[in-house]
Amino acid sequence: MTAQPLQIVMVEDNEVLRSLTMDYLVSRGHHVTGYPAAEHLSDVAPSQGKAPADIYLLDVNLPGEDGLSLAKRIRNAQPGAGIIMMTARTSEMDKISGYEVGADIYLPKPCSLEQLNAAIGALGRRVGHAPADSGEVATAAVSSVLSFSLKTLEVEGPGGVAQLTGTEGRLLDAFCHADSGLLTYEALAKLLGRVYSFKDWQVFAVNVTRLRKKLIEVGAPERCLVSVRSVGYQCCIRLTRR
Repeated sequence: MTAQPLQIVMVEDNEVLRSLTMDYLVSRGHHVTGYPAAEHLSDVAPSQGKAPADIYLLDVNLPGEDGLSLAKRIRNAQPGAGIIMMTARTSEMDKISGYEVGADIYLPKPCSLEQLNAAIGALGRRVGHAPADSGEVATAAVSSVLSFSLKTLEVEGPGGVAQLTGTEGRLLDAFCHADSGLLTYEALAKLLGRVYSFKDWQVFAVNVTRLRKKLIEVGAPERCLVSVRSVGYQCCIRLTRR
């Protein structure tokens, strides 16, 4: 049976961090909605015809209503929801305050996306869902076919044409020639001219996220480029080079 994706709401005022995290979680198969402030989430109680969120990802230091107040409000409205707090405030008293208002997990910043995904998976099982993406390599690509040119640095699909950077063009070319469309972290490091280390995950995520957005713009599905846990990234669409 295919696991249901999680409905995740993220409240984070750092636009870059919010966008990067949301894109990563979408690539793992989840449905994610993001807000820059608690005030945008004025009604946390599930309304008729609208599915409630399974998990909330909350920053503590938010403009206006802070994450602690928001967590308490969510816990009162949705006793069964999962709440993960992410913050640079990591003292014992800060953690106690977080747990007292209803947080299930308290993660310090910076937190790797892999660690966050593991926490979401564990909490997802508690709220009634298995993780949406097990991290296994996909066995078949989706039917979308995109073409690209390294000469013009363009990618074309049913939704139009997008301009690529030199790095994005090389990434597409590497995905096109990789076995099963899978690029390991080591291969990505070499392609980007870096000496591979564990800390490079964020550099890889940024480059792949930017490329994924352009592929989606020209008609690729959201899961065109997916993260394969502890291995690298896999392209799940058919690519042709022109």
